[in-house]
Amino acid sequence: MDIFFRPQRRCLHNLLRRVVNIAGVSPESALRWCNFLPGVQCRALVAGGDGTVGWILETIEKLDLKPPPQVAVLSLGTGNDLSRVLGWGPGHTGEVNVTEMLTAVARAVPVKLDRWTVSLKQRRNFGIHLTHPDKKLTMSNYFSIGVDASVTLSMHNSRQSLPRGLSSRLLTKLLFFTFGTKDVLEHACKDLQDKVELFLDGKKIDLPPLEGIVVLNIPSWGGGVKVWQLGDASSWPEQRIDDGLFEVFGLYSSFHIAQMQVGMSEPFRIGQGRELSLRIFHKGRLPMQVDGEPWEQGPATINIQRKCQASMLASTDYADETSSSSSSSDEKDSTQETDF
Repeated sequence: MDIFFRPQRRCLHNLLRRVVNIAGVSPESALRWCNFLPGVQCRALVAGGDGTVGWILETIEKLDLKPPPQVAVLSLGTGNDLSRVLGWGPGHTGEVNVTEMLTAVARAVPVKLDRWTVSLKQRRNFGIHLTHPDKKLTMSNYFSIGVDASVTLSMHNSRQSLPRGLSSRLLTKLLFFTFGTKDVLEHACKDLQDKVELFLDGKKIDLPPLEGIVVLNIPSWGGGVKVWQLGDASSWPEQRIDDGLFEVFGLYSSFHIAQMQVGMSEPFRIGQGRELSLRIFHKGRLPMQVDGEPWEQGPATINIQRKCQASMLASTDYADETSSSSSSSDEKDSTQETDF
């Protein structure tokens, strides 16, 4: 949900005179007023889920605003992994104390967030032009192919058919449980290692039997799971959102996902890197998603490369935790791989 309830919106409007409902006004129109304040560092509070935040970040990059507005998050959607990472919490379901929220934004600490270009080049057979054109997407949170994306796609299709008022975190968890349980029986994405080739920083990775592959940019996945910290992660560099690296891990099954959500298992760590290439040679279509937006993908080559850094705002609690963690960590090799 990317709009304020009327009382909240009125209160904010009286305080800032800069509240915009992007359900009715384009983000471009909302952000252009920053151009009238040359040299002033603007701060934007985005009310919505991770998808809405991504929309605003994309618009800021498109407008090439100088300096770019720093973005804080008032999380109203489901999942909200980016909001969790920046210390703004999993989401608001009741009333929001506007004064406290604005005070927190004013005191927030600027941080950088790596953003990645996901390029899809369709494979053309015998020179035949395919109906699905090549495209480029931007990733802030994560990219995945296989079982994780399959569950996300099923949930997306189910939510599309529901009345808008029925969308909630409880319903999302119920749908995730339903489709995850279904896949435990069907294993629709089994033998993924026989359908794709994975290259990390130019080196081909030999994969074990997997049902999913995830590329992770932030230390939160699946609605709050700190997946890279599960199990023994001591031999790996600390995960950061601004280091120009992403993490890659494999999923054995949807049951494996469920185990990690309750801390009973750890991911199959493939490595950390700066560039990834994934070649799909399977003749059918495989589920795929970028930042929670799913689709089915036929034969193609997917390349992930660093695009830019976004200017974000983190709560003071996040900043204190990060600085403490960073001071105690040792520098390690930027790219590692897992042997199995």
